[in-house]
Amino acid sequence: VYYVGLDIRLAGQDRGTFRQRSLNSLAVDTAADGSAHLRTRILWTEQRAPGETQTVLDLDPEVGDERAMLALLDGGFELTLAADGTSTGMRAVDQAAWRDTVTLQPQAARLLNAEQQLGGLQPLALPSQLAIGQRITRRAQTRDFGELTSQMQVQSLTPAEVVVSVELTGTDVQGRGRQVLQRADGMPIEARMQLTLAPRDDLPATEQRMYLARMDLDPLQRLESETLLETYPAMIQAHLDAPPFSAMSSNADDYPPSPPEERVPGLLDMAALKQTEGSLKFAVNRDHRDGRPLIRIAGRVGTGASPNNDPDALALTAATPRAVHFFDARGKRLANLSAQPVLDPWVLVGDFHADEKDIAFPFRLPLNTRGSQVDAIRRIRLDVDVDTHLGTEVETLVPGALSRRNPNAQVQWTSPTRVTVQQALPWRARTEGYWTTAVPLDAQGREMPAAMVDVHGAHALADAHPGDPAQSPLHWERIRQPERLEIATAAPIAALRLRHQRWQRQPRQWTFRYLAPDAVEADTEDGAN
Repeated sequence: VYYVGLDIRLAGQDRGTFRQRSLNSLAVDTAADGSAHLRTRILWTEQRAPGETQTVLDLDPEVGDERAMLALLDGGFELTLAADGTSTGMRAVDQAAWRDTVTLQPQAARLLNAEQQLGGLQPLALPSQLAIGQRITRRAQTRDFGELTSQMQVQSLTPAEVVVSVELTGTDVQGRGRQVLQRADGMPIEARMQLTLAPRDDLPATEQRMYLARMDLDPLQRLESETLLETYPAMIQAHLDAPPFSAMSSNADDYPPSPPEERVPGLLDMAALKQTEGSLKFAVNRDHRDGRPLIRIAGRVGTGASPNNDPDALALTAATPRAVHFFDARGKRLANLSAQPVLDPWVLVGDFHADEKDIAFPFRLPLNTRGSQVDAIRRIRLDVDVDTHLGTEVETLVPGALSRRNPNAQVQWTSPTRVTVQQALPWRARTEGYWTTAVPLDAQGREMPAAMVDVHGAHALADAHPGDPAQSPLHWERIRQPERLEIATAAPIAALRLRHQRWQRQPRQWTFRYLAPDAVEADTEDGAN
């Protein structure tokens, strides 16, 4: 499942921006001859124009032209990609729905078709041997833009992935951007493009910005932190270039007492996890502006408060939905209703709630789902994976020694009063491990006053080419930067007390109980959200 964002504005004008966000599924079948058949489907989409917001859930599956559009989107688009990288071009899977949409909403059909051709949701045939600086050319035939030519240059490599800059040209279209692809099959992991489209028929010239990312990169979090990336690197570097980190400080207030042990945010112990699971519920909302009744879910993480005794902090956790099951009033599974999990991870904070119109909703029903199908639901079960806290192990580390508990935690003793603890973020393939924090100790084994700052590697990576879509680092590149804990003291550090918080990813079944309309009203009157 991919997130796809598209911003469109009239070329050379400042009259507002049309924004579209969507969640798309992508399936690829590879044949023995090396060709690939690709199918992409829109699971959810939202359009925003100045003063107006619409989602695909505003469409009514019982109304003619809207029914045709929903059938078209639910069926999706497909193409065949030859082994040499050439393709047949995108076509709608449901050709009857395509013909109806072209007849009833011709401009919408043209825009949708153009988006599928330029959206980047297709694999690229890559050479088996790659080297940094290598140039790759690929061509594809499209209905609206003729032959699209992609000129790519390899920017960086890992054994499994390749980062390329991209120059795109075609009839009435040009663009540049950056992509990270799987080397094995050329599937996109993340991509960013800026496009310029010349006027075509009755469509004006436009400038478009496109961003897509696999959902396991957590693109929603990346979008929320986008503005922070502009200021964080310089801010954190200025902090480290000043006392007490660059030199010792004469101000005793710069060295506060070492903080008490704090739980890593997002890790719940089993007691708090069971509290969370006991709070899960759902209701079916009816609003005349929606195309059908919508599911709304709610709950509370633990007690709602942070386990670190911070009155201003809320408890949070993250879960990865793997499967969704629906049951009727008799407890029988609804065989005619399925759903696609989409969030990876699904981040829950304090008293949480979400409905199907929210982008941060954990699963998606088929777009042509009828209201009667939703009304039959009386229980929802999500099979999820949750990272849980199993306890803390303490280790004393002297200069020159390596951690026996967490080899991932690298300690750099840069001076008698400066230490850096560096560790990579746990990657999604790992299912258990440790996350380490540290406090300095003096020669008597006592905790020392110290200045400490956590440096978030993904945010701290400086952008040498700000605003350049082909050179500015992607989120995939940023999250590979390690996290750092910088420690500075006024006296020599004899050792570190390492606090290794053990975590484990556990499979759980989360059951959401049904709230009837009268129960929802009672909850609201009692102050529940």
